[in-house]
Amino acid sequence: MATAPVTSDGNKVALVTGSSRGIGRAINERLARDGYSVVVHYRRDDKAAAEAAAALDALGAEHFTVQADLGNLEDIDALFDAITNRYGHLDAYVANAASTTLKGVLEAEPRHAERNYRENALNLIASLRRAAALLRDSGRIVYVSGLQSRYVVPGYGLLGPAKAAGEETIKHLAAELGSRAITANSVVPGFIETASAWRSLGEDQEDLANRLRAATPLGRSGRPEEVAELVGFLVSPAAAFISGQSIAIDGGISAVSPVWIVTGRA
Repeated sequence: MATAPVTSDGNKVALVTGSSRGIGRAINERLARDGYSVVVHYRRDDKAAAEAAAALDALGAEHFTVQADLGNLEDIDALFDAITNRYGHLDAYVANAASTTLKGVLEAEPRHAERNYRENALNLIASLRRAAALLRDSGRIVYVSGLQSRYVVPGYGLLGPAKAAGEETIKHLAAELGSRAITANSVVPGFIETASAWRSLGEDQEDLANRLRAATPLGRSGRPEEVAELVGFLVSPAAAFISGQSIAIDGGISAVSPVWIVTGRA
């Protein structure tokens, strides 16, 4: 990890958690193109983190890499301390990282629930508190949620409710930080083509993916870069009057009812 301090007060700094792959990596690269210094945060995949850093090098972006387990409060403090030591501030915080055990409510053991809610709800608040303290006025907070916060998705009996709690937390932050002109919003992706999304589909991945595409009014799955474009807009000056909102980016699938699917309209 690079240690040389970056002291320019004009430097825009963004932290995207879980930014070594998938949606988080795409957001990091989008913000880097917009002139942000960025942090490659990851939990355990050293190879993915190195690849993400190499992609940022190719963009000519100022960046550094931090490993931290967001299920651990000490690691959260270490992550934000590292950013404080290197940059001294944040301008955008994107809470993207999440992990869970893919089980229904009645299948999950207490240890699964405890880990899930600690990382995705309780420690999210701890991270947001640290981020808010580092954000400069007119900063931006974006929370990456998912459709499982609104609808029952098989295997998401733990993460779905935790994501819903995250969205509600963001609404409260929008009110509490408004006097500093800091906005706080959630983005709610549908079926986005990432490795983690494919794993969640289980053994019949291709069949389920095709059915999801067919049920989506736009007739396809989304790309991480499309979510990154939405986040890029929300952290831009153009979105300065948008706060406390949850914005779906799902090709329209959340707009249709089961009748759309069972009657063959899909």
